[in-house]
Amino acid sequence: MSTLLVFNATSRIAQGLVRNIYRSGRYESIVCADVFPNYWSYERYFAFRDELKQNPSQTKIHDVQITERSDITAALKDVNALLYVTHDYYKVVPSKLNLLVAFAKAAKAAKLSKAIAVTPVEYDHYGEQNPVEAANLAENEAKTALPELVHIKSDITFGNDSGISQFLVRLLAQGKQFSFKVDPSALARPVFTGDLQQAVANILEADSAAFAGKSYLAQGPSKLTLQQYLDLLAQAVGQKANVGGLLETIVPPTSYNLLTELLYKPCQINRNAFLKQYRTIQALTGYLELNQVIPKLTSPEEVLTPHSLSDVKVKEDPNEFVKRIIY
Repeated sequence: MSTLLVFNATSRIAQGLVRNIYRSGRYESIVCADVFPNYWSYERYFAFRDELKQNPSQTKIHDVQITERSDITAALKDVNALLYVTHDYYKVVPSKLNLLVAFAKAAKAAKLSKAIAVTPVEYDHYGEQNPVEAANLAENEAKTALPELVHIKSDITFGNDSGISQFLVRLLAQGKQFSFKVDPSALARPVFTGDLQQAVANILEADSAAFAGKSYLAQGPSKLTLQQYLDLLAQAVGQKANVGGLLETIVPPTSYNLLTELLYKPCQINRNAFLKQYRTIQALTGYLELNQVIPKLTSPEEVLTPHSLSDVKVKEDPNEFVKRIIY
């Protein structure tokens, strides 16, 4: 029986990866592992699981909660492969960095035939000091613990399964203003989530030795400033990107105080901090280009065409503020 365990299977990027693997029917079962820190995380997972089950597949879906190190060891006991994706929680959860290393060590002990780690820069914790350097150190430690680990580090993403672009699309569709100001000199190479999905699928389908121990920097073919990236999303939605909302100007999400915790979700605070702190990802020693895994990478200009997202409708939850306090 072939089984794949996916850690943090319910973030938007991870959902896209799982959905693609589920539809392929490659594995008899997929175990969706998550820390499930609050009711909202369960709610998100159940909605995703129900969506998958509406589409016929030979693959069965299971779930397991990870609360301590022994849970990782137990979860990996009867699986053939691991797909680790950085979790997108930012409050009252285990450290993203410690979890990556813990999974690498457990995968080594379990002698898995294949292990992949996908670490999107947009999911790093930007409330910490030196988040980029801290993430790089943890990723290197994980690769030392598990030399066979295939690592995909992704630049800012775009597409239906992108966490950051869908966050911005929702704001645009609601006609809201943005509170962050981006670094005009920072150049990004946005990567399409569909390309990430195809890359992971190709690695899982290949012989274990074909990609073992290799690291890839997932970047698209276009170099854009964050303002150009934002402008492309705005033209796709058909709304102007206005920077400088009144509330966000008075109480910036990145001011990190009690008021910001009441007014904004942790993920919203981190996304604002990510965009504010984003810097061009320099070439990393030992990392290969993603086009060595898939032949053609998709540019944002191909997907984010004028008014291609103009039918996006987002309803605001009137109970959002209450839920934020309860959850």
